[in-house]
Amino acid sequence: MTGVPVGRKPVQARAIARVESILTEAGAIIAAEGMNGLTMTRVAEASGIPIGSLYQYFPTEASLVAGLVERHLRRGDERLLLDIASASSAAEMPAAMERALKTYLRITEDKLSAELMAAIRADPRLRAMDRADTARNAEEIVK
Repeated sequence: MTGVPVGRKPVQARAIARVESILTEAGAIIAAEGMNGLTMTRVAEASGIPIGSLYQYFPTEASLVAGLVERHLRRGDERLLLDIASASSAAEMPAAMERALKTYLRITEDKLSAELMAAIRADPRLRAMDRADTARNAEEIVK
């Protein structure tokens, strides 16, 4: 996460599950109320963890949003690459690309996606993450 303060990187399964829970709850808050509804206290309460534990993984609200953006991009990448990989020949590639674009459009239609895309547009660090992700996807597609 370029330029965004990051906390402890989870390694153990329990910690990874905790971070996923934190991101899921933060995403639910944003989907329900928009970015203005997101506070560290609310995320900690919704996740059922002490606020200090939240700050171990995400030292700032910006790092939490960056974590959400990173997860959102990763999940989109996985779907995109699955659609592309479904082409077993060059002749099937246009149909696979069409499926990938339709998948992308479906992904971007929900409120959480819209809020995260707005955050990306507003924050140069998140834009850098998005550009790097797009470049990685382009490299994967042309392989």
